[in-house]
Amino acid sequence: MGRKAFTLIELLVVIAIIAILAAILFPVFAQAKAAAKATASVSNEKQQSLAVLMYSADADDMAPVDCIWGQHDALYWYGSWSSAFSPWSYEILPYTKNGGILEDPQTTPNPGGSDSGWYSYNPEYGYNYTALSPITSTSGTGPNKWVRTPVSFTSLSRPSETVMVSAHSTAQENSEYWWGAGTLLASPYTVEAPECYSINPLCIDNWGSGWWESTPMQGNRIAGAYTGWNSIRKAGDGIVSFCDGHVKVMPPGAMAAGTNWNPNIADSAVVFTNTNQYLWGNVN
Repeated sequence: MGRKAFTLIELLVVIAIIAILAAILFPVFAQAKAAAKATASVSNEKQQSLAVLMYSADADDMAPVDCIWGQHDALYWYGSWSSAFSPWSYEILPYTKNGGILEDPQTTPNPGGSDSGWYSYNPEYGYNYTALSPITSTSGTGPNKWVRTPVSFTSLSRPSETVMVSAHSTAQENSEYWWGAGTLLASPYTVEAPECYSINPLCIDNWGSGWWESTPMQGNRIAGAYTGWNSIRKAGDGIVSFCDGHVKVMPPGAMAAGTNWNPNIADSAVVFTNTNQYLWGNVN
């Protein structure tokens, strides 16, 4: 009796069918993986926002300061103990008990450490300092030059429409870790408001093409080169938490509501169009 076996043509047909199915399914798997990471990022921000509100409840309704200098119990220090500093992400650590939620699963983890304290000094989420911890003076010296003043959450006229935390660019995506912009200090712990020139607190720069794009971010749009460090990793959308604790996935145009910002505008041309729609704090 003759032996039964597949012919070469039959094997090639089976292989071709498997290759076609793989080509169809692999993008689906990649999309599912990206969606799962985005969901985890939303959960991280939810936990961060609740931790900030818990901190506020224990601090007479005051918001955390974006970066406190001169704290002797701080984990890190800059040159001397009088220059010790604590970012907002370190201040809320007693409430989160988990520094890992400060790593955005949508992007590359920051290398160099693995404990909660290290994560809190290298967060991949940024704080809306212009609303919650505005720079009120630059009259000091050294690291205390930039005087920050926390606000009361009850002073916010629209807490459910005021940004608290947003996904932030990573240390690898920035050309420097700390740098000055004129008389102000930009830090890796904060995100910038879309239109900051016309509001009362001191700030660094508007969104748009200009300083953010060229100097620190080197044109990386996804990481936040045109959106003031606010990363837009979820298919071009940002992940944002608000001062009442809820979290939303939003396109950058919606995040910049109340201004004329668009992806092609220069930073110097961004202005308010409707202050009642603005999501980044009380406008004076």
